[in-house]
Amino acid sequence: MAPLDDSQFWDRFQVAVDGCAAGSLSFARLTLEELLLSKPDCVDVISLLGIIYAQLGELGRAKECFKQAIQHDPQNPSHYSNYGNVFYDLGQSGEAAVQHRLAIELRPDFAEAFYGLGNAQQKLGQFLDAIQSYDRAITLRPSWAEPLINKGNSCQSLKRADDAMACYARALELQPGHASALLNIGKIFLGLKNYQAALDSFKTALQLNPECYDAYMESADLLIRLLHFKEAQDYCLKATQLAPRHARAYFLMGISFYKLRELTQAISFFEKAISLEPQDVTKSVYYNALGACFRNAEEPKKSEESYQQAIKLDPENMVARSNLADLYYSNRALELAHKAFKEIKPDLQPLGLVHFIECLWCDWAAYAESTQRFLDQLPCPRINDYMEDPWHLQRVSDSASLACITATNYKKSIKNYDENLLGALPRRPQKKKIRIGFFSPDFKAHPVAHLLLGVLQKLNREKFELFAFSFGVVSPQDTTRPKLLPLFTQFIDINQMHEADVARKARELEIDIAIDLAGITADNRCALFGYRLAPVQVNFLGYMGTIGDCTEDYIIGDAVTIPADLKKYYYEKVVTLPSFMPYDDTHVMEGVRLTRAEAGLPEGEFIFACFNPGAKITPMVFDSWMRILAAVPHSRLWLSPREEIAVNNLKSEAKKRGIREERIIFAPKIKDVQRHIARQQHIDLFLDTYPYNAHATAADALWAGAPLLTRLGESMSSRVAASLLTAVGLSELITTTPEEYEAMAINLAMHPEKIAALKTKLATNRAMSPLFNTRLYTQYFEAALTAMYERSQAGLPPDDIEIKA
Repeated sequence: MAPLDDSQFWDRFQVAVDGCAAGSLSFARLTLEELLLSKPDCVDVISLLGIIYAQLGELGRAKECFKQAIQHDPQNPSHYSNYGNVFYDLGQSGEAAVQHRLAIELRPDFAEAFYGLGNAQQKLGQFLDAIQSYDRAITLRPSWAEPLINKGNSCQSLKRADDAMACYARALELQPGHASALLNIGKIFLGLKNYQAALDSFKTALQLNPECYDAYMESADLLIRLLHFKEAQDYCLKATQLAPRHARAYFLMGISFYKLRELTQAISFFEKAISLEPQDVTKSVYYNALGACFRNAEEPKKSEESYQQAIKLDPENMVARSNLADLYYSNRALELAHKAFKEIKPDLQPLGLVHFIECLWCDWAAYAESTQRFLDQLPCPRINDYMEDPWHLQRVSDSASLACITATNYKKSIKNYDENLLGALPRRPQKKKIRIGFFSPDFKAHPVAHLLLGVLQKLNREKFELFAFSFGVVSPQDTTRPKLLPLFTQFIDINQMHEADVARKARELEIDIAIDLAGITADNRCALFGYRLAPVQVNFLGYMGTIGDCTEDYIIGDAVTIPADLKKYYYEKVVTLPSFMPYDDTHVMEGVRLTRAEAGLPEGEFIFACFNPGAKITPMVFDSWMRILAAVPHSRLWLSPREEIAVNNLKSEAKKRGIREERIIFAPKIKDVQRHIARQQHIDLFLDTYPYNAHATAADALWAGAPLLTRLGESMSSRVAASLLTAVGLSELITTTPEEYEAMAINLAMHPEKIAALKTKLATNRAMSPLFNTRLYTQYFEAALTAMYERSQAGLPPDDIEIKA
């Protein structure tokens, strides 16, 4: 380039200024770089070049330019302010604040410097200081909208919604087409849960500025929350066209497909978002979502790897830690699960689940402390603000009141449905057949299916039409599912369906009664019933307790499980059957009898037994059992925990209580249900657990002819065994205190004639009991279904119903 005289130099400089104003940044940059070769110390060139570098995202070069400008012209406040802005863009807000303060010292009426200082203070979390800085900028330049908007953001951070709204409203007065003001107003409405107003604000922002990426993102995020997944995808698509290298649109697209259970597409979008996201903390969130997607796609190894990567990128990502631990838990890798749960921050750990694993292992080293901590922390939210799972309470407390409170808090914390989305159910004319929908993850080898199979086989197909809505994982080798499939008009796999779409399907099929066979148990989908699947919704069999809200109309029980004085602890109206638990009486033990030796039992000794899992065995119950063994010579205790660690711990605990470990016999798992039940004929007395009773296990033992001794509590789960004993006419085996329980066990064991009499009575009553007469039970169940349906058809609200024997 030929040397320039002053006139030519400044003419060229003006050309660069004009190019910059016209948006031709690359041209302006090239011009200024050429001028700098001619005059390396020209502050005007250096300063403007720094501004252009900053606008082009070349922050390192911009920083060096402003540093040089300050060296050449240290009394110019603009250089310090520009220097501060670069530090801010580099994420160095502390240094940015220093530079803006230097600018203000040189020029106390420098509005831009106060604005930049406010931005730095806001980023540092110094919101009150930021508001003061913005106020000074507003005073100096009353017509400037940007400080008002950022002041509003600081007010929002301080939860001063009214002040924030006033700031945004004033900004709109000054600049009616200001999209950012509308965007932030929408965020205020979002915080107030005024979703329609929020969406309207976001859409108006887009009308004013169709290239406002953040407005697309906020709209898509909200639409996903409102379950409008397809519309959210439209917004995400427009955002990707606008900014194809921005990750968030792809992430939200993935979320929308994940919610629709279209997992292949969701995985693809999550992986795209991960490839574009530069920030480790945000990328960790995306990997966590990818892990959840792989888990639902039944790819546990890829799920594990994704969660691990999320934790590696952000060790503080407690949601990913929780999801990894839960993945281990669901795959029965309990030691890994326990370790992973313990690595979550103590105030966020799911204490009930950690306690459950330790109890499953019969690890009681810190039982009293961990139980008390769990109870103390029940009112406190855990991961994602979820409350403790009420199922875990049933193992440590028989309080019906506390069970109700805990279920209520839990359901509120996990509410993830919009009860108004599908509108009210239309009135339907009465049909010849009542359509019953059974919703369960347990249409497989599971106690629920084990108990219900006979009833499903015997329900009157002239009066009822049955539909199965199945979710959860089922092994390809499962032998129960094939028995269930032909019993339903339709067997619908809803694993890949969103809850709202399941509700639409149930409504299309005109399901009259929707029966929740899961309740608040593993793999539940509680949100389904929030969408109102059917005119009548019923909590039955899977979960022993109230569901915790009014999404289900009825709970099926009996006079023992839910007596009149305890109904106040149930949201549902109570359907009282003569006996609430069904049983499949097709289990035949003739021809499959095992000898004592084949069952692994010694001859000539009294056999106490409990086939409940280790998690139901508390140290207090075990204390009772050991005192019973000590008082009854020539007796053994037959247990079923199969985890090696649990077996070893129980042996150790027996030694501590003065009982030789060989007096505890551990039953191996038998896959054949008939043989499993048949071996229980050798039980002399089944010793129940408390506060969580034996349920299906108790029914199996009674069916096998083994008398069962229980202790009655207040919660439904602590009254089930008493219900079964009442149904078979053995209510004399119901106790109410540990002392009574131990005394009766010892007395019966020391008097073989009493045990013989109980077994004879049980054999006689079994044939007449609705518990073991599936056809009779089915008649009662049909009567209950009919009564609930007819009440609904008459336009009457749910009310308690009693079915007489």
